[in-house]
Amino acid sequence: MRERWLSHKNQDHEKFAKAAMLCENGSGNCIYDGFCHYGGQCFRRGRVAVTAACRAIERAANKQPEDIAHEMRTAINLLKRNWEAGEAIDE
Repeated sequence: MRERWLSHKNQDHEKFAKAAMLCENGSGNCIYDGFCHYGGQCFRRGRVAVTAACRAIERAANKQPEDIAHEMRTAINLLKRNWEAGEAIDE
């Protein structure tokens, strides 16, 4: 994925849609303006994997007994803190 895929000038609608799905700016400004307001953070290598893992764990946690769900949410928080600290994440 590339940040430049957010551009409205991008004629490849499939690439634009993929980039828009990665955008974490809830206001839609990045999509409207055609560039990432977070300095490309949503498109950094590894970010996609961490985000996908967090979403998958969260979906699973919603279907589990509370004690398992708690452990899954703890894993999500650890992944997020690791990413935000800029530490390496093996893919």
